[in-house]
Amino acid sequence: MIYTLGMLIASTRVHTMMTITFFTLFLGFFLLVLGHFGNPVWNVVAGYELMFCAGCAMYMMFAIIINDLAGRTVLPLGKPWIKAAAAVLPEKEIAKKAA
Repeated sequence: MIYTLGMLIASTRVHTMMTITFFTLFLGFFLLVLGHFGNPVWNVVAGYELMFCAGCAMYMMFAIIINDLAGRTVLPLGKPWIKAAAAVLPEKEIAKKAA
């Protein structure tokens, strides 16, 4: 669960579909823990929820491959939830670009 949480946080900088996929995976693991230590009905709920997660992952991979082969966006993946910080250039690189 810890690795999945880390990947969920990192995926917010990639695109919406990856964030949804890792969120549903994290939720599925959490429901499995509830089913193990609590009421076993949560295992059934986790099973259906993880099937939805698998569908999200399949769509994401279909979209990545089809968009790459088509050279354009055929299946949308969404925008990143958090924008990546701009790269910091060393002073020498800034001077080269200004010249």
